[in-house]
Amino acid sequence: MMAMRRNKHVFVQKPLTHTVYEARMLAKAALEYDIVSTPENRLRNIEGYRDYQTLVAELEQLSINYPDIVELISLGNSTCYDYFLEGKTAYEDFQHEIWCVKLSDNVHINEDEPNIYYAGGIHAREPISVEVTMNLLNYLVSNYATVDSIANWINNTQIWFYSFPSLRK
Repeated sequence: MMAMRRNKHVFVQKPLTHTVYEARMLAKAALEYDIVSTPENRLRNIEGYRDYQTLVAELEQLSINYPDIVELISLGNSTCYDYFLEGKTAYEDFQHEIWCVKLSDNVHINEDEPNIYYAGGIHAREPISVEVTMNLLNYLVSNYATVDSIANWINNTQIWFYSFPSLRK
């Protein structure tokens, strides 16, 4: 059980291992609690944050709008996609390809320049990290032509973005 305490109120995310013992411990401590997530209603797409389809569409649009500095690269299938291909139907909703973006002035050439990596969404249920990396990516590409320091950075490095909403069940 994972819990967040606010004064005398506890917000509980109930994983599959939630036990009667844990519920008794909360009651014994005289704490009120709400179960905010159960195995049946796991939050996959959280309002206000990008979901998988929105993220991929945005990455595709960036590569179309800025073809001289943005390259969208497939890293292959997610493990969940491979599980589904093996016949594990529980992964039907997770048939995702993994994408990354290369940002550089010679985007289709592997140059002998420093590489910088930004990763978001590495851990499940951390949607803000996806938003931070996407905001940085959008800021850099939209200011490349107008801000000298950004142009200099992109022209002299290869910047990689890996950013994914949770792909786990």
